[in-house]
Amino acid sequence: MDIQDLGSIGELIGGIAVVASVVYLTIQIRHGITGYQSNIILQTTHHFSNLQMETAKSDLMLEAWSKAERHEALTDLEQRRVISIISSYLIGFENMFSQCKHRMIDREAYEARRIIFASFMGYTGIWQWWMTGGRRQFPNDFSTDVEKSVLDFNIKVPELSKELSSQ
Repeated sequence: MDIQDLGSIGELIGGIAVVASVVYLTIQIRHGITGYQSNIILQTTHHFSNLQMETAKSDLMLEAWSKAERHEALTDLEQRRVISIISSYLIGFENMFSQCKHRMIDREAYEARRIIFASFMGYTGIWQWWMTGGRRQFPNDFSTDVEKSVLDFNIKVPELSKELSSQ
């Protein structure tokens, strides 16, 4: 065996090592993405859990929320409380929407929750808040999806078709 043969064997071993390194890095990247996706789900779950617990701890928040769900008249302060809760929920849903758009969470997970934020639009005063400025607090593509969800799930809101068609 001469020096050229040893050089050829060295190149072969080097090529195999490069391929093995690429395969190893691919596996590590996939594990990293899976870990990142798990972290996103965990953070989203914490956001909604904390929001629900904070609301549940306050009789004033619960009373305002319950009245809005039952479509009862709200005082100005109760309306502000409900809008604060809805805004917090929508921030979490917007995050889910964005993560879904970037394929960091499963589309099915996001789709399963669309009825929740759509139903919020039917609560006392929420649609009016949404159409008079609430929607501008969120990216246009998410706001459009909220409004599409209201239509998809046939949520009763004041003058829906007239308002959406004028945009």
